[in-house]
Amino acid sequence: MSYKYSRGPVVQGDIKGADDAQRDTGINFEDDYIGFETSGSATMVVSGSKVGIGTTTPDYELHVAGDIGVDHYIRHNGDGNTHINFTDDKIVLKAGNKAMVTMEEKGSAPHEITLNDGGNNIDFVVKGNGSNAGNPLFACDASTGRVGINGVGSPAYELDVAGDIGLSEFIYHKGDEDTFIKFGDNAITLKAGGKSMFKASASVGSIFVNNGGHDIDFVVRNAVTGTLLHTDAGNSRVGIGTASPIAELDVAGKIAITAESSTPSQPSDGQGYLYSKSDGKIYWRSHDLSETDLTATGGGGGGGSASLIVGFNTINGASGDVDHDCSTNQTFYHNQISGAFSPNFTNLSISNGQATVTKLVLDQGATPHVINNVSVGGTESLLVWEGSRPNAAANSISFAKFEILKISNNYSVIGSFSSTVAGGPVTIPSNALLFLDASNSDSYNGSGTTWTDLSSEGNNATLVNSPSFSSPDKWFEFTGNSSQHITLPTGFADFTSGATFFFVANLGVGNHWERLLDFSGGSSTPINVGRNASSTTMTLEYYNPSKTATSSNIIQNDTLANYVITTDGSNAKFYRNGSLITTNSFTRTPDNNDRTQNYIARSRAGGDAYYEGQIAVVGIFNRTLSESEITDLYDYYDVIYNL
Repeated sequence: MSYKYSRGPVVQGDIKGADDAQRDTGINFEDDYIGFETSGSATMVVSGSKVGIGTTTPDYELHVAGDIGVDHYIRHNGDGNTHINFTDDKIVLKAGNKAMVTMEEKGSAPHEITLNDGGNNIDFVVKGNGSNAGNPLFACDASTGRVGINGVGSPAYELDVAGDIGLSEFIYHKGDEDTFIKFGDNAITLKAGGKSMFKASASVGSIFVNNGGHDIDFVVRNAVTGTLLHTDAGNSRVGIGTASPIAELDVAGKIAITAESSTPSQPSDGQGYLYSKSDGKIYWRSHDLSETDLTATGGGGGGGSASLIVGFNTINGASGDVDHDCSTNQTFYHNQISGAFSPNFTNLSISNGQATVTKLVLDQGATPHVINNVSVGGTESLLVWEGSRPNAAANSISFAKFEILKISNNYSVIGSFSSTVAGGPVTIPSNALLFLDASNSDSYNGSGTTWTDLSSEGNNATLVNSPSFSSPDKWFEFTGNSSQHITLPTGFADFTSGATFFFVANLGVGNHWERLLDFSGGSSTPINVGRNASSTTMTLEYYNPSKTATSSNIIQNDTLANYVITTDGSNAKFYRNGSLITTNSFTRTPDNNDRTQNYIARSRAGGDAYYEGQIAVVGIFNRTLSESEITDLYDYYDVIYNL
């Protein structure tokens, strides 16, 4: 339809469309109301200040009774960067131009709802009703990447829960699926590397250690000497105070027995009791033996004295083949030894399938003498030493212990050997090629350029360019810029049975490739121990002929500590302050030739830094020291240097 325009107010009733044959399209005017009609029904109305689409009674400024379609945006008036953005299969909610929520149907599942899609500092918080530990119920802290649950609005950890956590079964170590904690009905299992380390079962009523029956030792440390309890799974032995038990129960120290009020009843066949009573005596009772006083002379039915105080035989001037009569005791003190000798142990009461121990105390004079061979009953036996054949030290007390086994009427002997240095209580393990100890006045008396070797090898060290000695601290100070170092004589050839490098040192703050030791020269291949570049990694290098290195991040900068490296042809082990830190596969062995250019605190390479820090003790052995020997040395020097 068409109208001629008019000017001024026009009073007009309802308007119908002239071009609409049914006359059901028009505008309906009423009091404070305009209705737009099609097909005789109002499709849009203005009622007062409200607009309705699909409804004639709008409740809101815009009231749509049906669907709304938009190409892209629904915006907040006057705040254009706060809007809802629609695109194909995607909706984005932004406030202040920050993507708070993104919902997207991907090309394939999984589809996605993303909170804080822009990676802004926007926390996601779910409020509860204030029950339990309070609000918030759930909080994601975007600035720290942490989640809080149950009233934790500022989580201190990646997951911070103020309350209990419930789960069906597993807690896994990420990327290591055979290391986990497993929860079952009335049971908890801890596995590492697929091996069951620990299991607690209420239904069985037991706590199992090494539940899978693997070769896994259970170790309890103490705060003083290292090992409190050590269960050796591979050999089914228990050690108390020792990390290397030699029997089913090996106690390094005293055993206390609380007195029984009365004699125990007779045990079953094959069993027995060891016990004490109020009289302070030790008794034994078995199925076949009544109560027997083991502290009485002749007690125990074994003949001879069974006293807990053991006597010893004294042998003077030993040389060559020397009989050792074991009829009364099996400990022998040797004085004024005149030459290398071979003990012959006689009158040993031992049957096939049994073992016994004999001990020798060797009071060495100015000229030390060694043990050549061992015989039992006049027949030379197979003798195997722990490590290489030991060397005796002058002016020292040496200890030799022989474990004698009788098998099919033949004897085999396993020998161990150690020495104590006169003037100092430290026990130097056998096979020492060098032992320099700044805390021992027999090694350094406070003046001069010679640092005396306490091993039996005579490898005395020479101090070059005057590293200073601190008498109160008992160490040598190296400045790093005065070419200060130590030289050692030619030698240090044979490490085919293993090697141990022992140091008490402070490596300062990180000089480039500084060396603790650097051995080379002659026809030999080099051996290096020192810092890897300027890092806190300690590296051992063997050249035979090419360089092979093994490392551990064990250096504590600017801190006096005990460092030990051992090799045995299969592995290299790194220890710090008596504890094993790293075990690496390492099959390289140095060649067996004398080394003629041997330094401590200096590298043979001109571009490497001189050592800057303190050195107190250096020990080199041509065998692999055991963990207990390393712990014993650490315990001794910890008292002196407070490591």
